[in-house]
Amino acid sequence: MSDDPSLEAQPLTVQSALTRAILEAALDCIITIDHLGAVREWNPAAERTFGYSRAEAIGREMANLIIPPDTRDAHRRGIEHYLETGDGPVLGQRIEVVAQRADGSTFPVELAINHVDMPGPPIFTAYIREISDRLEADRQLRDAEERYRTLVERLPAIVYVADFGSQGTWRYVSPQIEAVLGFTPTEWLADPGLWARQIHPADRELVLAAEEQLRSRTVEESATWEYRMSARNGDVVWIRDEAALIPGDGQRLPQMRGVMIDITDRKHLEERLTHQAFYDGLTGLPNRALFIERLDHALTRSVRRPGDLVGVLFLDLDDFKVVNDTLGHTAGDDLLRTVSRRLVDASRADDTAARFGGDEFTILLEDVTGVDEVARYASRILERVNAPIDVGEHRLTVSASIGIGMSGSGETGAEDLVRQADVAMYRAKQNGKAGFEIYDERMSVEAWRRLEMEAELRRAIANDQLRVHYQPVFDLITNRIVEVEALVRWQHPDRGLLQPVDFIPFAESMGLIVEIDRFVLETACRQVRSWGAVGDGGRALTLGVNLSAREFRVPGIVEAVADALEATGLPAGSLKLEITESVMMIESDVTDSIIRGLTALGVRIAIDDFGVGYSALGYLRRLSADTLKIDRTFVAGLGRSREDAAIVTATIALARALDMSVTAEGIETAEQASMLRELGCERGQGFLFSPPVPAEQVAEMLAAPTDARTTATG
Repeated sequence: MSDDPSLEAQPLTVQSALTRAILEAALDCIITIDHLGAVREWNPAAERTFGYSRAEAIGREMANLIIPPDTRDAHRRGIEHYLETGDGPVLGQRIEVVAQRADGSTFPVELAINHVDMPGPPIFTAYIREISDRLEADRQLRDAEERYRTLVERLPAIVYVADFGSQGTWRYVSPQIEAVLGFTPTEWLADPGLWARQIHPADRELVLAAEEQLRSRTVEESATWEYRMSARNGDVVWIRDEAALIPGDGQRLPQMRGVMIDITDRKHLEERLTHQAFYDGLTGLPNRALFIERLDHALTRSVRRPGDLVGVLFLDLDDFKVVNDTLGHTAGDDLLRTVSRRLVDASRADDTAARFGGDEFTILLEDVTGVDEVARYASRILERVNAPIDVGEHRLTVSASIGIGMSGSGETGAEDLVRQADVAMYRAKQNGKAGFEIYDERMSVEAWRRLEMEAELRRAIANDQLRVHYQPVFDLITNRIVEVEALVRWQHPDRGLLQPVDFIPFAESMGLIVEIDRFVLETACRQVRSWGAVGDGGRALTLGVNLSAREFRVPGIVEAVADALEATGLPAGSLKLEITESVMMIESDVTDSIIRGLTALGVRIAIDDFGVGYSALGYLRRLSADTLKIDRTFVAGLGRSREDAAIVTATIALARALDMSVTAEGIETAEQASMLRELGCERGQGFLFSPPVPAEQVAEMLAAPTDARTTATG
């Protein structure tokens, strides 16, 4: 140590300067007080914080400067306690208290008081830091955390955080896990393997593989998966998992953070919409769209496998409209459902039976060897469909017509194959129904002709090209015209006058026959009404109008006849509706109801073409028919065939027994007319007397003398 006193004082001077520099530069308030609580040091930070200058603070009691009035006494007691006992629990600790500024405002501070170890009375140093900003930041953080927690716990989704450690530890899962899957968060977090075990077995392998692939990434990446999980109660829950990978950094394991959303309702809705888009709502069978899609795929596969053919069956129920019209649409729907079940039962596992629309069904046959195999299958289908079907209280026997289309090369498209089967089905209907036909190229020409005929026939109806001709019916004894039968003709603009055989079958298959029948009915009623009373004694002329089987089944036929009579003024007793025996085979209660309605109007009924159809004496007895019309095939055999003569004789006898009149059709020779008269047949019509002629010629015949009309009956 130097003997120079100035050198010994140097360290103190440096220390004082250093202390002053520290006090000046400190960001925290540094306040020194003596044992009486008086301020001995007050640094610039204290000046800024509390609003007192150093000169104002030095010597004043610190409690009066920075301690709010309500806590000053406690502060003073603490100092006194320390001075008396040396025990100060606050010394050396950081505590949060409220301080006061010169302007009286209070604010939070962090306070630490230390005892300065030096000779003499105790000296204390207080270190004070304003913590308003920190407390505000803490408050905002707590608020944010609370908002985040509230948001997470109210989201309609499961929020999760999971480590990609060896056990795949779950760090957090939100309470929604219990509502969705039935497990509490505690249970879920305690069992690291629970998630993988609850994935539906059908999806587990794919989901775990996708997770493993995401885990291998080294950068932040997201992924979305949809898969099924099994809830605690066994329910299947569809989950949309939106996950984000947070890579590890050496100190932290990679993490998966994301949300799992319950999309079960959406998936069920998608399934319903898909079903509605591709399946028939009534029968549950695939619809046209799905059938065409599967057929297209089948044709593509068949190209890659030479020798494997594809067959399409196009099935249409025969006379299905009758069921709807007579028994109602509910019965029709029941019938369609039953037929669809039978088609499925008769199909192979890989076949597709579809409802194409209405009463049309299609069946896709894959991997067939040839036409013979498909034909055998069609026969089996017809056998199944033709079996009696109970619909409500009724037992129905229905039939179907089937068309078959076969793939021949890779150039045949799905729509083409269906069209070919459709064309073949129409040929089956033309050939008597209840059978099947296999498509060939000639059918396309006929189908095109049928489409042309349909278009032309619709134009004919719209452009007034239909004509009504009348064939007189003669009293075979008196030679008077007692009736006329109305027969339709088509005045074709290019082909001339067409006979019914040229277009009526088309009209029946297209559903236009009803419109034609009603045109003939009203036109003929008006024409006969205009002729008025004719013949000896002014007897009214009877009008015969053919009623097709299809129209007989259409609701409202009775009303349509009543409207025609009212519109034309023709007496009901002058109208005779001619129906064939096939009409009598319609559901009996419906037939009876219509016949009763017509006879209640005063209209008479004739059974046309008697003996060539499904003759049943029970029907004749039940129906209130007035006339039996002997078919021309039996009349043609008179004089040549003993069998035909016997049938004619029996028919006349039957009519007399039932108090019915008899009219013979197709009389072409005087010999036929004479034999019929001798057998007791009252009336006849045919080319011997007159072919069907326009109304003008009938008027001339009515005006001519009786003996001038023909000598055939003389």
